[in-house]
Amino acid sequence: MSTELAAPIISEDLAVEIARLQKDKDIRYARFQAKETQAFLKTLKEKTKEVDGFWGFTLSQHRDLAPFITLSSDVDALKHLTDIELVQDVEDPRAYELVFHFKENPYFSNAKLSKKYALPKDSEAAPKDGSISDDLREFDPEDLVSSGTKIEWKDGKNLCEKHPRHIHEEGEEHDHEHDDTFDGDVGSFFWYFATDDDPFSFGTVLTYDLLPEAVDYFNGEGENSINEPGEEFDSDDEDEDDDDEEDEIDLEEEEVKPPKKKARTNGQ
Repeated sequence: MSTELAAPIISEDLAVEIARLQKDKDIRYARFQAKETQAFLKTLKEKTKEVDGFWGFTLSQHRDLAPFITLSSDVDALKHLTDIELVQDVEDPRAYELVFHFKENPYFSNAKLSKKYALPKDSEAAPKDGSISDDLREFDPEDLVSSGTKIEWKDGKNLCEKHPRHIHEEGEEHDHEHDDTFDGDVGSFFWYFATDDDPFSFGTVLTYDLLPEAVDYFNGEGENSINEPGEEFDSDDEDEDDDDEEDEIDLEEEEVKPPKKKARTNGQ
């Protein structure tokens, strides 16, 4: 007697029907998530507007973002980050824009830097009556077209120029999704805005993980937090050309720190 359960045989029509059912559920959930995330971020903005350094610190606590925030100049620039805004249509959440708001800072004159993820030109808009179209069902996030922002650098403060990113030669094979296979220097964090592409999937990380769970990441309790709860961010591994200790910036020096907690064991 077999100890394995055999897969039931279903008709092709039924397979298509239940796959469509699953997809429609996913679309309804995406709409719900977009609505709830925007409401959450709106309230969080009000609650943390007086908390200097909240967003810079929170970014540094995500394991997929932290390796790109190691230069002291990047850390210093992100100390001036006051808010991260998610612009997304709750009825058609496929496309979105991430807007980073900054107060006056020594590096650039832009009040905001953004990254847009737009639908291809041949895409159909979602039905206005809230129904689910085939275009919504067939959507592939890989089809989004990303575009960056022209950064208005102040004299002598161009961080992308000071810290260039290695560009692979045409024809080189590379898996961008894992930073440990990146052959070269990732350069400044601000390359994310300065270029149109998003080779490290920051958009996905921010929109679907860090922003909806921002408080958890601030507290070091996010699913992809870099530290165990109670540990603090350490930028000892900074790779900065400037050897002047007075210019070294560490997020540990921020006034805003996650509350100390006893370390606990998790399943990660």
